[in-house]
Amino acid sequence: MTLQDSPSLEDFSDGVLSPPPEKPNKKRRITNIMAGLLVLIIILLGINFAQSNAFSEIAGQGKISGYAVDESNQPILVDIIVFGTNIRAVSDENGYFEVENIPSGRQSIIIAFGLIATEEVVIVEVGQNTELGTITVLTETEIDY
Repeated sequence: MTLQDSPSLEDFSDGVLSPPPEKPNKKRRITNIMAGLLVLIIILLGINFAQSNAFSEIAGQGKISGYAVDESNQPILVDIIVFGTNIRAVSDENGYFEVENIPSGRQSIIIAFGLIATEEVVIVEVGQNTELGTITVLTETEIDY
């Protein structure tokens, strides 16, 4: 409180001093809450955008899908790996697989059943699903000595 704002003796003539002026902290607190809410909204919008197809198109990503079967044309569970990346997926009980967020361009897709694998080279297009169709994966190998 500055000297000009300090109470005089006349202010105490009734024995009671008027209440102190309101603190400016209330405005600061409201401003901080509003800024925090704005930051939260921006973060949530960013997360939503990152999960959208628009992000995939901007980032130059696409997806692949297909079915994996064994030699007798029965669906099998396989691991799908995009070579040179950390992108992995597993087929379902019907042999169907779908892998999203794959960088666009020429990609080597490894379809593995245990220790046996098949490689498919595909061109992944931005924002598109590249259908691999039905892929036959060997489940038994012959060892020649």
